[in-house]
Amino acid sequence: MTPVLPHPLTDAGGLGLLPYSIALGAVVLVAAAYAFVPATPEEDDAAQRDGFADVDRPLGRARRITRAVSLVVVLLCVYAGRFGSADGLSNITPPLVVGVAWPALVVGSLLVRRLWRWVDPWDAAARALEPLASGSAPPADEGDDAGNNNVEEADAGDIGGDAASPAVAPAVWGAVVSAAVVVYFLVARVDSTQPRTIGVALAAYTIAAVALGIGAGRRVLAGAEVFGLTSRWAGELRDGLGRRWSVPAGAEVVLGVVAGGLLLDLARRSGAYVDVLDAIGARRHATGNRALIVALMVSCAAAAGVLALAERAGARRGLAGGVAVAVLPVVLALLVVAKLRRLLVSVQLLPIVASDPLGRGWDLFGTAGGIVDPNPFGTPAQRWIAVAAVTVAGVAGAIALRRRTGDRAARDAASYALYLLVAVSALAVTTAV
Repeated sequence: MTPVLPHPLTDAGGLGLLPYSIALGAVVLVAAAYAFVPATPEEDDAAQRDGFADVDRPLGRARRITRAVSLVVVLLCVYAGRFGSADGLSNITPPLVVGVAWPALVVGSLLVRRLWRWVDPWDAAARALEPLASGSAPPADEGDDAGNNNVEEADAGDIGGDAASPAVAPAVWGAVVSAAVVVYFLVARVDSTQPRTIGVALAAYTIAAVALGIGAGRRVLAGAEVFGLTSRWAGELRDGLGRRWSVPAGAEVVLGVVAGGLLLDLARRSGAYVDVLDAIGARRHATGNRALIVALMVSCAAAAGVLALAERAGARRGLAGGVAVAVLPVVLALLVVAKLRRLLVSVQLLPIVASDPLGRGWDLFGTAGGIVDPNPFGTPAQRWIAVAAVTVAGVAGAIALRRRTGDRAARDAASYALYLLVAVSALAVTTAV
């Protein structure tokens, strides 16, 4: 079989259609959904929720256990990254942390109600260390979470409680910093798949997050930590396409930074990016790295700026938060498919390295001798999967936007931002995945 390589925008790349045609088709489908799919706007007096109601509540026994397990996994990855095998294919940290974790959180949160509340490791560590920092006694155990169903239903807006009045969502500007740091690590660090580097980065991120939770409060941490935010927001998308989501200030900027980083990562694996480097004479290693960092800053700033301007235009017409609601599904889709091949390989690799997480020659579960297909399904199929994911996400964003308000003039700016993001995303995944 002839390999399908990264290619310029004027090359079909084994897909049978030019990237421009595929991107145009994706935008047409999204625009058709926006124009013709029936969707009833939520009533103005409907209760909204900010998605952070769990932060101030004591944990039940079940969630203490699941969060403790999650924290142990994080610490295991730090230890394995620092002291396990230096070979990324013989260490559990690379496939789990940079291969599977973020896409799995997104997909899991779309499937499991309020998943992040059960697995948040950094809030768990902050809660455990708060008594030591303050010198106070730890809070009493509130019993198992199964006995707190009324509280959960209240938070969901199904019965009374804190859903009785609209929630005032905290600003999430702090997450702009964590999003920028994460996309820099994933896109611009040449050693981002090396166990030693990942171990240090994960340890630093964990220390910073826990310190922020203890020093500034766990609600501040919840609004500043990008993995938790995207997981929470995926949950809002799951629950009625965000119909009752009280969008926090800065959400569209956070999503823009993430989208800008992922799109640049796709672009740099295409023939077009290589042509640009050649044109400016920046193909040498050191110069190319500096050019990549500059390009990353420009891409993130441009994407965030476009979404922020669209949000401002919508807010002037009475639709606050419309841009974040519209583009959220597409950004989440990009989180899953931007490195689809790495994700598929990592999923195959995890059972193998789970038997020998440190690369010491163990075979704890009898799976150490497994075989990994380096290009599952083939490149054309992966590209079509990515295009389909982006298109379906765009359709979901269009429907969510229509549900947000019945005023077409108010949602126009958000719809244009959605079309642009879908078009650029479709172009990117057809040339680089």
